[in-house]
Amino acid sequence: SLLPEDQAKGERLHELVERLDARLGADRVLVPRLVADHRPECMQRWVPAHAAGAPGAPTLPANAALQPAWLLREPLPLAMDAGQPVFHGRLQLLARPHRLDGAGWWDLGAPKFDSRDYRLAFSESWGLLWLYQELPRSGQGEPRWFLQGAYA
Repeated sequence: SLLPEDQAKGERLHELVERLDARLGADRVLVPRLVADHRPECMQRWVPAHAAGAPGAPTLPANAALQPAWLLREPLPLAMDAGQPVFHGRLQLLARPHRLDGAGWWDLGAPKFDSRDYRLAFSESWGLLWLYQELPRSGQGEPRWFLQGAYA
C-alpha cells in the first residue's frame, strides 16, 4: 500500500523507491544524482531509480552549498526598473556577486554562456531568490538578468 497508515515505521527510503518502481513502472520513478560540474544547471541529473545504483560522492564546488535546491527548468528573463531587476516588484540584491566564466565549451548538450554573476535577491512576495546577470562580450549589448532558482 502507498497509504501512510499501512507503512511499517522506520521504512528505509530505498525500500519505498523500490516499491514505487515496481508499481509505477521502471522509468517512471526518478532519483537525483549529483554530478561534479561547476555549472548550477548541470550539477544534478535525474535518472531512473532502477539504473541509479549506489550514489557516488562527486567533488562539488565550494559554492554549491549556497545554491538553492530548486532551480527553474529554464531561467526566467527579468524586466528592469531603474537598473534593478524586477520580479513581482523590485528585488533587493543581497551579498556580492559570484562569477562563473566561460562554462561548458566541452559539453555539446549543455547551455553555453560567457560570464554570469550570480546573486541572492529578496522579494517581498517570494522570499529569497537566486538570480544571475549574464554579462555580454565587450560591445555586444546590455547585461541581462535571469531568475534561476528559489530557496524554500
